[in-house]
Formats: sequence, structure tokens, C-alpha cells
Amino acid sequence: MPFADEDFDAVVCNATLEHDRHFWKTVGEIHRVTRPGGAIIVGIPGYAPAKHDLFKRFLKRTPLAGALLAHPLLGVRLTGTPTFEIHNHPGDYYRFSPQAMVEVLLADLDQIAIRTIMQPPRLIGSGVKRS
Repeated sequence: MPFADEDFDAVVCNATLEHDRHFWKTVGEIHRVTRPGGAIIVGIPGYAPAKHDLFKRFLKRTPLAGALLAHPLLGVRLTGTPTFEIHNHPGDYYRFSPQAMVEVLLADLDQIAIRTIMQPPRLIGSGVKRS
């Protein structure tokens, strides 16, 4: 990035890192250009506990309910985490876990907070660069 070290009080990166083939380089630049005491806020598609009860109740009302619920591949889907579909603009490479948010994207920051919103989940994380 064509910015000086510690040039910004806050940096917001939303719905971008999943499209960045080398996201770790971008994260390094975000940390570099944020001043000590500055905020870094990141929004990414993620993984979170799925809520499949509503879907299972719907399937039980269908004529093929028994076969559908017993199918091994469908069972995997029902216990997995829903996520955003691939949306290639220009590419779509990654989905992130809360652990990746803490240990990679917001590593070495203080006051880290992560919230999961929506279904499929989006993770919104923030932290303050150490002084």
C-alpha cells in the first residue's frame, strides 16, 4: 500500500480478504499502516455453529422425509456449517474461523472482540494496535 507506516487511526477491511489470494500480505499492510492505539476492524465470511432444526422440521413434512434424512451425504450437510456461496469477483478463495480471526488477522492486537452475524455467518472482528 502506498501509505506511510502508522498513518491511520483506524483501518476497516470488509468483504475483501476472501478475494485476496495472498490475504496475509494485506493483513500485514493493514497492521503496518495503523498507528499504535488505532483500531483495526475486519469483516469476513466465516464458520459458526449451524442451526438446522428449521430445515429438519421442513424435511419431515415432505413425502421423502425418511430417505432424505437418512441419506449419508445430506446428514453431513445437516451437521456442517453453512457458508456463503462462491462469488468470483475476481476470485473467491477463503472462509475463516473465529480462531483464524484471533490468531492470524488480529494477531498481536489488544481488546480483540469478535461477533458472528447473519446466516450464513459473517465474522466481524476488531482490535486495537498495541502502543
